[in-house]
Amino acid sequence: MAANLDKAENALTVVSDLAYIRGIDASGNSVQISKANLASVLGVLVNNQMNSGQAFATDYDANQCTSTGYYPIGTSGSVPYEDIHLPSGSNVIIVTLSFIAYYILQIGVEQQGKLFWREKTDRTSWTAWKEL
Repeated sequence: MAANLDKAENALTVVSDLAYIRGIDASGNSVQISKANLASVLGVLVNNQMNSGQAFATDYDANQCTSTGYYPIGTSGSVPYEDIHLPSGSNVIIVTLSFIAYYILQIGVEQQGKLFWREKTDRTSWTAWKEL
């Protein structure tokens, strides 16, 4: 069964914009969330991080964020943000979703609320960041 699902997922069309993101909820049900609702949820994460008093990891390379989770990354200004593979020069929370060990999706949320995404497979390099 999983092999058939994997094959179907591999056959999906690559797009530069989207209306919904598909996922699994806590009960294991297949669900979808709109881009606007996802931005709202991620915005809460950014605000919580900003207000928590916890520091952003300064100058951490976003390419190293390959396990599912979220990574608050900030820039010191001494290292260009492109060198640490961030979508912009401000503090960013990277949400990484790693699927079946060969596909990784990253969503970047910057302080101003802009959303970016990029992807990587086990056979390709990271794509360029694209704004949602």
